[in-house]
Amino acid sequence: MKNETGKINRSLMMGWTIIVAILFIAYIGEYIKGSLPMGYVAVFLLCTILPHLVCHFLYYRKPDSETLRYQIVCGYFVMYLFSMITGSTYMVACYILPLLSLLILYHQPKLILWTGAASMVANLFSIARKFALGELDLESSKNAEIQIALIVLCFGGCYVATRIYDRIHRQNLEFMAELEKKNAQSRQMTMQTIMTIVNTIDAKDEYTKGHSQRVSAYSAELAAELGMSEEDVERIRYIGLLHDIGKIGVPDAILNKPGRLNNAEFSLMKLHTVVGGEILKDINSMDDLDVGAKYHHERYDGKGYPEGLKGGEIPQVARIIGIADAYDAMTSHRIYRKRLSDEAVREEIARCSGTQFDPQFAEAFIRLLDQGRLQTVSPDVYNAQDGTGDIVGGEVLQKILGDAGAYNSAEKQRDSLTRVFNRIYGEQLLSDYLQDGGEGCLLAVDMDALRNVNNLHGFLKGDLYLNTVANVLEQSFMNKILYRSSGDQFICMLCGVTSKDAAKHEVERIHAHLERVKEEDEELANLSISVGGLIVSGGEFGCEEAVSRAERALYFAKQKGGGNIVMYHDLVMDFQPRLSKPDLDNLLENIQRQGSYSRAYEVNYPEFSRMLSYLENVMERNNQRMQIIMFTVLAADEESATVEEKMNAMKILEGAVLSSLRKVDVTMQFSSSQRIVVLMNMDRENLQLVLNRIISAFYKRSTDKKFSLTHDVADLEQHREGAVT
Repeated sequence: MKNETGKINRSLMMGWTIIVAILFIAYIGEYIKGSLPMGYVAVFLLCTILPHLVCHFLYYRKPDSETLRYQIVCGYFVMYLFSMITGSTYMVACYILPLLSLLILYHQPKLILWTGAASMVANLFSIARKFALGELDLESSKNAEIQIALIVLCFGGCYVATRIYDRIHRQNLEFMAELEKKNAQSRQMTMQTIMTIVNTIDAKDEYTKGHSQRVSAYSAELAAELGMSEEDVERIRYIGLLHDIGKIGVPDAILNKPGRLNNAEFSLMKLHTVVGGEILKDINSMDDLDVGAKYHHERYDGKGYPEGLKGGEIPQVARIIGIADAYDAMTSHRIYRKRLSDEAVREEIARCSGTQFDPQFAEAFIRLLDQGRLQTVSPDVYNAQDGTGDIVGGEVLQKILGDAGAYNSAEKQRDSLTRVFNRIYGEQLLSDYLQDGGEGCLLAVDMDALRNVNNLHGFLKGDLYLNTVANVLEQSFMNKILYRSSGDQFICMLCGVTSKDAAKHEVERIHAHLERVKEEDEELANLSISVGGLIVSGGEFGCEEAVSRAERALYFAKQKGGGNIVMYHDLVMDFQPRLSKPDLDNLLENIQRQGSYSRAYEVNYPEFSRMLSYLENVMERNNQRMQIIMFTVLAADEESATVEEKMNAMKILEGAVLSSLRKVDVTMQFSSSQRIVVLMNMDRENLQLVLNRIISAFYKRSTDKKFSLTHDVADLEQHREGAVT
């Protein structure tokens, strides 16, 4: 509205200037002819030019002022009244016509009425004055009557014209408002479509999430810094959003490859610029839409691609997006490296000025960095600045993106330390995959002795170990579901790996990759992992059962020592290995290393199997009995019980056992939900007392009542004869 008022004010000032110029020439001519004295001409010109200059001054101070129209009317009336009072002609009323024709532009009937009323009063006053002076009587009043009639006709006609003009103008405004509303809706739908495409592109590589949106924002900031118009800035913002659309045609294996691309792979990667240009070239609603996609990897020195353009040959929009694209690449985490520091990024842009980047644009971008203006750009939310608001988070876009968009958008789905999926979201993905008949190899991967690393070297080094393992798992497999299930454990589903040999081969690749990483960083020298695996066929297991079995295999892998893998299908429970002298020496050394103890002796599986054989020999020589008790923790609702809750229940069982046994008894955890106790030479009455004590302690400490405890007892002497109690 202000812009419209300014245009009308400008038209009115130009029209008034023309009127003043014509009157100035006319009155100077009258003076030259001798028709008017110089004094009269000077006063007239003063009454004409002075109000005009005052209004010009007010106009230049505020061109869109709503009150300027009234100031112009007042200034014009000064000249009009002087002419009416001093002039000898009755046609002075015609002086008001030029102003009326201009005032119609404001299409304000009230303004015409007030101007007409003022003009009528002035003319009536002039006529009355002439009657009083005897210059006019009834017989010679014809001209005065014409004068009054002219005023009525002129202002009446102007009033009617103004009313009609005002009605048409209002209808036009309503039409334009409705048209703008439709355009806004169209822009919003266009933006939603664009953002759908952008999210599809970024979803191909989870490490570049939000890249297109950030490049768009940085490009717009740079364009504004270069002094481009608001319209061009918004155009570049849209072009930046679609600059990587050609990546739709690049295989995921190349986009997500952690290492350096070979020549063939890089040739395929470079094609994304040509593909993007081809996709966008036929869209005519916006200029240069295809140019940004096709040429944003050209270099100022001519060494870029796809055409090797140089300097000013590269379109301006592509030069802008090229800097923004490089900046985001340097300031974002990648699968193979962390983001560069702000100082390093600034130095790199300055170093590449004149080679990779346009020097003028690089200088402007460095100004933005030094002033901290790019830090305010949100990495994940795009505001179109056109009334559409937060399109990315809108309900319409979420419906378009569906589950895939939801799976790839929420930051809360990521583990805050390792950036892989967290347990809640990972279990959801794994459960959905298994319910849909997915098959593959489920790996439970555990850090060896992470607690010792944290205690001896600090949590910072422990975090380094965790991030290293997460990165190795992330980089080693393409088709996978990976999440951190607990403090030092990851679950990784290798989709499509359906044989034990193939699974073992993949785990060997993990260990080989880990060894290469360790060779490059001496801080990782003591890092090792244990792996438990389970082959899952379509619909064979639910998520919880599959994870439980993989964790059981992992438990036995850890008992073998660090760096081992055990497949669940290969588990053989052999409790009767022969005890050799070296084994006995190792057992004695282990006991000596553990030192004195006042409660039951807890061992791991290899120690337990050897100790069991030794105790059996002792039992035979001394004619003693040995009972083996297996306690099993069961969840009341297997579907709702979490891994953490199971682990906590097993800790409660461990405490109940250790507090209830004698120091000559032996115990070990057998699986993720089972614990074994070995009792030497205990009669049935005392055995029942021990069982009651353990069971009572378990239920007393387990307050949530989600788990129950069952047990089986085997008398080893009777077991030889086939009896189990």
